Amino acid sequence: MLRRPIKPSAKAAAAALVVIVACAPPPPNGVAAVPPVVVDGNADEWRSVDPQLLDGPDSDPRLPVDIARVWARLFGDELLIAIDWTRTVSPQSMAGGVTLAIDADNNPATGSRVGALPGADLVVELSRQDAPRPGGFGTGVSVRRVTASGIGNREGPAGASVDLAPTFATPRLELRVDLSRTPGGRGTDAAHLSAALQLVAEGATGGADSTAVITIHQERPLPRAVVPRPAVPPPPPGTIRAMTWNVADAGIRTSEGATVRILQAIRPDVVLFDELSAQETTESLRQLLGAALPPSSAWALELGRCGGRQRNMIAVRGGAVRPVAALQCLTQPPEAGELAREFPGDRLLPAVEREREHRLAVLGALVCIRDRALLVVSLDLPSGGYAGSLEDRWRTITVTGIAAALARTRTPHDGVVVGGDFNLVGVRGPLDSLAAAVARLDGHVQVASAVRIGRGSVATWNDTKYPEWASGRLDYLLVGGANSGVVQAFVLEPSDLPHAAGGLQPTDRSAVSGHMPVVADLRVGAASSQGAGCRGGL
Repeated sequence: MLRRPIKPSAKAAAAALVVIVACAPPPPNGVAAVPPVVVDGNADEWRSVDPQLLDGPDSDPRLPVDIARVWARLFGDELLIAIDWTRTVSPQSMAGGVTLAIDADNNPATGSRVGALPGADLVVELSRQDAPRPGGFGTGVSVRRVTASGIGNREGPAGASVDLAPTFATPRLELRVDLSRTPGGRGTDAAHLSAALQLVAEGATGGADSTAVITIHQERPLPRAVVPRPAVPPPPPGTIRAMTWNVADAGIRTSEGATVRILQAIRPDVVLFDELSAQETTESLRQLLGAALPPSSAWALELGRCGGRQRNMIAVRGGAVRPVAALQCLTQPPEAGELAREFPGDRLLPAVEREREHRLAVLGALVCIRDRALLVVSLDLPSGGYAGSLEDRWRTITVTGIAAALARTRTPHDGVVVGGDFNLVGVRGPLDSLAAAVARLDGHVQVASAVRIGRGSVATWNDTKYPEWASGRLDYLLVGGANSGVVQAFVLEPSDLPHAAGGLQPTDRSAVSGHMPVVADLRVGAASSQGAGCRGGL
């Protein structure tokens, strides 16, 4: 059905998407720029903006989604988009795809015609269909630049600065598209104060639905010079700084200098690493941490024995660590044995069997710091897939085992920290299940609302080695405890910061890993009998 753009009205704005977040105050000292929208999958910033496009339902069952409402805002070089569709699907892998044709400068004389858009400069393909999985499920996102010669080759969205949220199956999607490098050449040209957009949904077995063309006007020209210079915020007084980071196997060794600079910039008290190489030892990791924040003797740590090449580490500076038996070398839940029956012949079944041998990439420990006891869990969930895929079921089953282990934990503590790579590209159920498990343990849970410093995005992953996937949020920190909470949280990506800020180099993170460190400053309540295991040390 052809949809019509609508004029603004004074009536109701978008409905909110319910998410579990920690509502921390904004970081001090101009840490972040002030974009009108943080691309996080939440609807809060769209409440005061009427959708530019609105229509009733479509009846073609072949379409992967029914695009119901679209919002768009233009802020400097960034096109910010929110899409409501009437089905819950994985945005990067659905049975078909959605194409966004963008005229970056709203000028029909640049670019070429794409659909009903005469001067398209860029095409963004959600659930790209050049190499679909069985059932027509697409694989990732592609960006195609458009010139007078036509539509160009597919490029990875990571290199083209496209963020989306959430990464898991959703009825609402937010995107940020950088228009500065499009063939239309918006750049800093103040004359280009509008853009145009058209969306097309196509089914894997046929059918198509095109929207009308939407025109988006610049809200306010924002010279880059007026944006506050971002910097890594210091921890508020009295807080404990925790960080989780997927270090991607040997990245911390092949780029040890970059690893040290990142740790020095963050200055964490508690460190969670996941996907550690099997070659790492307790002593090698203590020396690495000590090189960043000396002396090495100040660091106590626990290194997981299981998980194969995806081992975990929990470390504390100026404290002590004790392993928690209930959270060591977890076996797969019995439901994992049903995957072969549910997905006969799936190419990933051998990987499931290998994990039976290596056990789960999960580690739990009691961390004692400043007379507080924190139950800390580092994890790395299976990656890939889409809602309903084998990978998605595998993640869900894995979390069932972790949640059961948490329920068996009897270690007294003052608060809980669970962090790692959740790999939520299917359903968001694993996050909800773990949050519920922490809440049952301690009566309260928060998911740290961590935003990248200097960029309105919650993306924690961006890796040009996997060009088909868009930058998105894969890594999370959960905090539990009736008297514990998140004071501030952020994601560190050195390329978002001014050159050499805090001694960092723009390529430091990408040299180590496709993942970015997620950091939260925690207020842990007054010492109670719950944390008695830490009084006087371990």
